[in-house]
Amino acid sequence: MSKIRRTSATIPNPRDFVKSVLGKIGREGGSQGLAYTMTPYWSHAVMQWGIAATVGTMSWVTVRVNRGMHESIRMRALKKAAREEKKGS
Repeated sequence: MSKIRRTSATIPNPRDFVKSVLGKIGREGGSQGLAYTMTPYWSHAVMQWGIAATVGTMSWVTVRVNRGMHESIRMRALKKAAREEKKGS
């Protein structure tokens, strides 16, 4: 999160995100019936509610979209690491 360049309603800046997380410490309750979970940032909670109310949090659609998002993040990180290694050589 420290490298967030552009914030939006769904991408908080680090300070706002940490503030929302620390504000929820010690409170009971979780994400829509998922034990030991929490979505403290307001837009993440809205998105989680929408997913739970429509396709479901563990549906194949949700899992596929989530996996694709994380694979994309990993691919970009690996490409960046390769570029930086190339610069250093």
